[in-house]
Amino acid sequence: MELTVQQPCPTCGAEILLQEDDRLVQCEYCDVHNYMVHRKLPRFLLPARLPSHVSRESLFYVPYLRFKGTIFYCQKNKVHNKIIDTTRIGFSMRKMPVSLGLRPQAMNVRQVTGDVEGHFVRQTIKARAIFTDAAKLSILFAKDKKNPVVHRAFIGETVSRVYLPLYVYHGNLYDGVNHSKLGPSSLIDSFAATTVRVSPEWEPSFLSTICPGCGATMKGSRDSLVMTCTNCETLWQEREGIFHQLDFGVVESSTQAAVHLPFWHIEPEVRGCTLATLADFLELTNQPVVVRKAHRDKKMAFIVPAFKVNPNTFLNSAKNLTSVQLVFNGMTQKTVAGSYPVTLPHKEAVQALKVVLAGAAVSPKKVFAVLEKLDFRVTAQQLLYLPFQWVGHDVRQEQTGFSFSSASLRFGRSM
Repeated sequence: MELTVQQPCPTCGAEILLQEDDRLVQCEYCDVHNYMVHRKLPRFLLPARLPSHVSRESLFYVPYLRFKGTIFYCQKNKVHNKIIDTTRIGFSMRKMPVSLGLRPQAMNVRQVTGDVEGHFVRQTIKARAIFTDAAKLSILFAKDKKNPVVHRAFIGETVSRVYLPLYVYHGNLYDGVNHSKLGPSSLIDSFAATTVRVSPEWEPSFLSTICPGCGATMKGSRDSLVMTCTNCETLWQEREGIFHQLDFGVVESSTQAAVHLPFWHIEPEVRGCTLATLADFLELTNQPVVVRKAHRDKKMAFIVPAFKVNPNTFLNSAKNLTSVQLVFNGMTQKTVAGSYPVTLPHKEAVQALKVVLAGAAVSPKKVFAVLEKLDFRVTAQQLLYLPFQWVGHDVRQEQTGFSFSSASLRFGRSM
């Protein structure tokens, strides 16, 4: 489920309601578009509903780490997955709820900004430990000594920090949202002296959507990670607070009715096995394909969805399109109207490479034997837009015939 976030417009100050993964912010009052950038982990506040005798200056904000995404794991010669949507407490304290439950989704949360009063408790539990603990509690990994997990990857993840407000009254500690008593006020003694105030770097910053190349207005969807300039036919991706031009290619369609879906085209250098060409990939995964000279001449590249989609479709798309990539010809570098937004960052696509390799294995024993020792280093990357046609309730890739349910795309926009 998505979080609904209250965010003041950076231009006129009007209140805007956003979804958790929104990047392009449009104000309905001043009609200005801004691209939102988080320098640190996004931070949100549950709304404090305080009695009149409690001041906001006296509040303590306790951190919970929110994780929403898919965990892929390789075990017993199979690739498994599970979708997780959870919040877990980020520090050790007796009598505090381990999770926030449905509260973040049931009410509008507020972005942490410089005008927030109160004391923020530092997170003391590492994020990776929180995720692993959440995975175990969801019965993701079985205790199987004979078949250990040889690899795991978090893909399509949305991570943020959600703060629960607490207050002290008459010697007791209370939940600032529902006013339930948590215990004696002495519970906060261990961390009260180490709390911090709001830091400027916690606040999001905003970039103009003016194209750095030609000065035209760039376009994008609310959750897109890549902005498009149709004037100079360029794509731009934010990195370290600046828009950088992105290399891309578009496989031409035979019809104007096509929708172009984005994929990360990733060329890796692999240590731990021979995987220099497409032929190496086909032979390692034992694909039912006659390996030809064209396969041996083709440098190895993985084609991974650059959009969030349900886990099975994500894996099937990557392994199938990677296997048949020789058919993608007629490439141009012109932006196309109606292309689907990029919602999965490149770094997560790179994390998926081992999973794609394992999932593509027809005879998995050979691949799983080397999976742990493999090391992928990216040598080149670009966005690759492939044409798909709407066929009933499915979308079908023109050159390969590969198809999946259009409902998977709708599901991906809410992941």
